[in-house]
Amino acid sequence: MRRPEYYDAFRCIAGDCRHSCCIGWEIDLDEDTLRRWRSLPEAEKAAIFCHVEQGEPASIRLDETERCPFLNEAGLCRLILAHGEEILSQICRDHPRFRNFWGEEEEIGLGAACEAAAALILSQKNCPTMLDSDAPLSDPDAAALYALRERLFALAWAEDLTIPQREDAILSLACGNIPALSSSNG
Repeated sequence: MRRPEYYDAFRCIAGDCRHSCCIGWEIDLDEDTLRRWRSLPEAEKAAIFCHVEQGEPASIRLDETERCPFLNEAGLCRLILAHGEEILSQICRDHPRFRNFWGEEEEIGLGAACEAAAALILSQKNCPTMLDSDAPLSDPDAAALYALRERLFALAWAEDLTIPQREDAILSLACGNIPALSSSNG
């Protein structure tokens, strides 16, 4: 599994976050989470399920201010405080982490929509490297894509070029390589 070298340094800043992922975002619920919640004592289960919107998929019904109903006044999750992170839905446990798949290849990263993830990504002093990037790739298109991305990253970090020169070089390289990738993987 490929991941940026800074990936494991990510920490949610919870109540200190100015743009909480628990406000204004749809929060879908996976079946494993619903099963865990159904196994709770009746009073706790009722307190949780009164905020669940049934459907495909089920989701958490946000309050009138678009906040998750489990978010307390300090910006902390009441579910985590009462039960630990394992009680959370998959999306709540994962965000802002994401996974991309290219055939047999898996890559994980952090989304810059998260304040703490963006700060971590932007604080990198050197061109980020991908861990496990020396592992052989089974798909030649994936290998070409990853090699192209490494060249694009290197250009973005090229201190001997001005920002407009970096932009021009990145666009030129990216546009010149688009036909080189097959469309067999969608």
